[in-house]
Amino acid sequence: MTLKLPAPPTTTKPAPFIYPVASDTMAPTYRAGQSSVICLPVEAYTCEGVYLVDNELYRCERQGRYVAVWRDNPFYSQWRVHIDVFNVSELALVVADITVRNAIGRDIMASVA
Repeated sequence: MTLKLPAPPTTTKPAPFIYPVASDTMAPTYRAGQSSVICLPVEAYTCEGVYLVDNELYRCERQGRYVAVWRDNPFYSQWRVHIDVFNVSELALVVADITVRNAIGRDIMASVA
């Protein structure tokens, strides 16, 4: 008699990806054409930080049943979203940033995008 063990579950972790910053909404923290961020896809709000929400960068902070959402650029306003609404969005948590220091680096980053 041969004992067959069940196969281990296959879990695929989401892969981090590079997102080039293309607007001034998060300036001065991230600048268009000079910054890119490394994002990790998440299923729901995880912690305070910068999130890519439906392909837009926002700084987010949990406030009870809501998430405060704002941009670093002071020309944009802050608002609150119910946590359930936030969690059904396409989300990625920014885990690192890349700053391009010169024209050669900008050309390389443009080719990645």
